[in-house]
This record gives sequence, C-alpha cells and structure tokens, in this order.
Amino acid sequence: MVGITSALNQNTATSAGAVDTNKAATKIAADLDSFLLMLTTQLQNQDPLSPMESSEFTNQLVGFAQVEQQIGMNSNLQALQGMQAQTQNSLALSYLGRYAEIADNQVALKDGKARFAYVLDSDANSVTVTIKDSKGDVVKTMPGENNTGNHLVDWDGKDSTGVLLPDGNYTIKVTSSTGTEQTEKDLPTVVQAQISAVSTGGDEPTLTINGLAVPMSEVRTISMDMST
Repeated sequence: MVGITSALNQNTATSAGAVDTNKAATKIAADLDSFLLMLTTQLQNQDPLSPMESSEFTNQLVGFAQVEQQIGMNSNLQALQGMQAQTQNSLALSYLGRYAEIADNQVALKDGKARFAYVLDSDANSVTVTIKDSKGDVVKTMPGENNTGNHLVDWDGKDSTGVLLPDGNYTIKVTSSTGTEQTEKDLPTVVQAQISAVSTGGDEPTLTINGLAVPMSEVRTISMDMST
C-alpha cells in the first residue's frame, strides 16, 4: 500500500499543475483502476488473523476523489476562461469603426473635427496648446483653460489664419506655465480617434487607433462618434 500512496501523492502534485486536464483525467482513471486491482488482490490474499486496516485503503480512495475533484475544477476553470475570452473578443470586434479615447499626442482630424483632453493637477498661470502637422510645422497655437481638473478641447481643424486643414493626424502639445518664474511643464494628453482595426490573436484584443495597436484594457472610453 505504501507504493500506491507515493504514486498518488506524486499524481496529485502533477495533476494540480497540469495544463491538459484531459490527459490528467485519463491518468487518474488508469491509476484508480490499478489501485482497485491491487486492493482486490490484497483483500483476497490477506491473512484472516491479521486483516488489512480499512482506514488505510479508505484514505487512498479519498485521495483519488480529491484529485478527481481538482481535475474537474481545472477543467471548469479552463472552460470559463475560454468563454471569457470569446466574450472579450466579440466585444472588441463590436468596437470597429467607433471612437476611443487613449493616452496619446496624435489626434486625428476628420471632417473638421478633432477632440482631445488634458489634465491639470493644480492651477497654472497659463496653458498653451500647440498643434503641428505631419511635417512638424506649427499650424495652430491657442490658449487653454488653466484651472485644476480635466479639460476637453474641440478643435475645428482650422489653422491660425482660419483656413480649414486637410484630414489626417496632427501632433498636439499642451504646456502649462506656473510660478513667478513661469516654469513650463508638458501635460499628458488624451485623444479621441476612430478604431480602424481589431486583432484578437493574442492574450488580449488590441485595437488599431491612429495606426497604433492599443490593448483594449488601455482604452478609456468608447463612443459611437466624436460628438458623443
């Protein structure tokens, strides 16, 4: 019976960490058959004057039951994980064509509309918003709100002379000036752009936004259009 106990303990440790629960279930079933065969043989050949303790093989059966229960739990967990992944992938695919908010300094101008935001941790003397085109040339400079909090900026796509610029990606930079020495600080920006592609091949779905593959967990909000 000692040999069976050792094999059972080894199988328990292996099964708990096994990835393939089907193989683990097959293994425990084979071990249980072997155990029952050995137990039957021992019962048939035991000394009537010194019968085998029933508690010993009862513990063996309990051990097998615990291993089978663990395998069943692992199998159920894998099934739940698979269902969760399918739900997450379906959700990601439904976002295609919608607009997402992400931390970035590239804003997409479309039909004279572009939206981005910045955050001020404390009041500033002034805030300056600078917009550059794909060549790096400054096309627009405008003041921003300088009080503490989140600030949404809707750009009408016009340059400093009032000319409507073509659709495309533009670089934004928001700078705050504080203190008597007018210390400048670049502020983090959040942009809103359309989701052009969705990939579900990895551990987490990724959304292509502004040409970048962004994990879905990094997307702050999803909306039907830029006006929402």
